[in-house]
Amino acid sequence: MSHLITDPNFLLRKLLRKNISRSRTLIRRSAKLRAAVREIITESSRLQLLMPKQLDLELIREARLLIDGANVHRVKEMIFVYQQAVELHNRGHRAHKFYQEQFELQLRAWVNSKRKAMRAQP
Repeated sequence: MSHLITDPNFLLRKLLRKNISRSRTLIRRSAKLRAAVREIITESSRLQLLMPKQLDLELIREARLLIDGANVHRVKEMIFVYQQAVELHNRGHRAHKFYQEQFELQLRAWVNSKRKAMRAQP
C-alpha cells in the first residue's frame, strides 16, 4: 500500500503492464489462428487438386473455333496437352497426382485473348 501513497502512477503502470501482457497474448493467439486458417486453405486447395477433373468441353470447342492457318499447330498442341493433363490426373499417374492446372489456364488465357481481339475489331 505504501506504493499507492508515494507513487500516484503506480496503479496506472500496473494496469498498463497487465494490458500489454494481454495484448501480446492476443497477438500470439491471432497469429496462430491466421496460421491455422492459412493451413486449412492450403489443405483444401490441395484436396481440390486431388479430386478428379472433367474436361471443359466448351473451352475446347471455343479454342477449335478460333483456329486459323497461322495458329493451327499451336492450338492443337495446347488442347492436346490440356486433355492429357486431365486424363493423367484422373488415372492417378504418379507425376500427375495433383492436377496441373497450368495447361488449362494457358488454353483459357489464349481463348480469352483471342475473344478480346475479335471484339476489338470493327
